[in-house]
Amino acid sequence: MKATEPGGGTYTLRRRWWPWRWKQRNIGDGTFFDTFPDFGGVDDIAGALLVLVLGLVAAILLPVILVLLITGIEWILLLMLMPIAVAGRVVLGKHWTIEVRHQDQLWEIDGGTWRESQATLQQIATQIESGNSPDLGAAVA
Repeated sequence: MKATEPGGGTYTLRRRWWPWRWKQRNIGDGTFFDTFPDFGGVDDIAGALLVLVLGLVAAILLPVILVLLITGIEWILLLMLMPIAVAGRVVLGKHWTIEVRHQDQLWEIDGGTWRESQATLQQIATQIESGNSPDLGAAVA
């Protein structure tokens, strides 16, 4: 759910389905292409070009394949855990965590049961849209 303040700022409000918060991942630190590879014993231009082309193909394809493989495995594991997480929330009555995001800030609020968290989401959205600053406590991130 999105709520817009009268000044134009947008807040994103949602329930967190997983018991943990997703991490932002930065793949690579930008230093991969800083050094030019040493071709060692390559004597002719054709061999150097072949090594260069194969090196570029490997440098492009291998990271892409690895990222896709790791991402696929992660999604499969998450889909396998989804019924357990939902059952824990529904059957055991585990409280929902509400996340409120605005620009680079994140607030986490205990929302209670499903119905209580829906009422809390509506209340926060109404406060934001009316121009009143909701009491969200300290930002997490």
